[in-house]
Amino acid sequence: MKNALSRTLVALGTLLLLISGTALAQTPAFTAGSRGQAGPEKAAQLCGGIPQTMQMGQNLNFNGFIQNTGNIPLNNVVLTVTVTNQLVLSNYTTDRGAWAIQQPQQGRLEAGTLQPQEQVNFSFRLTAVAPGGATTTFNISFQGGPPGGQEEQCTTVVEDVPPPPNAVEHDVLEATTALVQLVGGPLGDEPVPFILRGRAEIDVFFEGPQEGDAQDDDDNGLDEVETEIVALSLTGGGATLTLNPRQASRGQIEELENNHPGWLDLDPFHDGDASSFFDVFFEIEVGGLRLQNQEELRIEATIREKPPFERYVHLIPANPIELFTPQGAPTGIFIVKAIHNTGIVEVDIMEQTTALVQLVGGPLGNQPVPFILRGSAEAHVFFEGRQE
Repeated sequence: MKNALSRTLVALGTLLLLISGTALAQTPAFTAGSRGQAGPEKAAQLCGGIPQTMQMGQNLNFNGFIQNTGNIPLNNVVLTVTVTNQLVLSNYTTDRGAWAIQQPQQGRLEAGTLQPQEQVNFSFRLTAVAPGGATTTFNISFQGGPPGGQEEQCTTVVEDVPPPPNAVEHDVLEATTALVQLVGGPLGDEPVPFILRGRAEIDVFFEGPQEGDAQDDDDNGLDEVETEIVALSLTGGGATLTLNPRQASRGQIEELENNHPGWLDLDPFHDGDASSFFDVFFEIEVGGLRLQNQEELRIEATIREKPPFERYVHLIPANPIELFTPQGAPTGIFIVKAIHNTGIVEVDIMEQTTALVQLVGGPLGNQPVPFILRGSAEAHVFFEGRQE
């Protein structure tokens, strides 16, 4: 009888251990934190990505994550971010689910179900708009096994001092080459090419105190900065091309991939390529005429570094761009092609060349007639960098 009772107690204890172990194994678990702007490192807490002090007008790109570290799904994962009136939220992004609420003081991310080891990445911009003590509250909730969640409160003091000025980089390109083709009016019906060389100066307006600071101002997931050609002096072929002083020639650099939010992913700031364009308003003097464009001349390029050493090309529209006098009168002259190479261009002149040409037909008859021609030739080599 005693042995039977002992066996029963042992079996009951084993069953309780199995039940307890199963319950422990099914406990939901997750971790949440922030990622630094300059790299993929994770902070242990969400508040690790919120600074203790900010200055009026300062922007912060917050990049965070929530990861299911348990072995059962987390259902209906919801993140709510709330800030006090000293701060404003904007530019919400996520790689799964959706921000159901995108208000200045509150955002609500509905991430859906996270399977074991899955995670959701999210970001938003935090802007300091009023002085005083500010609070950012992160609340994470989910359903999966027993209901659970987490709440963190971060404190920030917004200082009533002006933020440091945004950085502006001034790039001087000493030797650039442009090809411009004009047609019409006194120039005739065939395009006339002009090859011009000279200096260009460009300002790059970063969106923070450091060179490389950039923001996604158009909410397309890519950071960009504004640019402007501030000086241009090109001559050649009897023509001179400068900027129109009455209209700014502005442009933009936008990264092709956003691997470091808040930074321009372009050498020398980070690895990556970018698209770049300028809307150019110019004056060209040729044949005693002074001509201007009223419609912007957009030139575009994909660049691999800044300052760029690439070939900017004007995409010819359906109708060429007409040129006008400084008084606004049409001239009947149009620009049909424009290329501006900011890298090195090698000019090769071959004084003595020989060509064999054979023509046939018409007044020449049915048999090919050979012509041997001799003379000079000039070729331009457009290198894609700082050196030949």
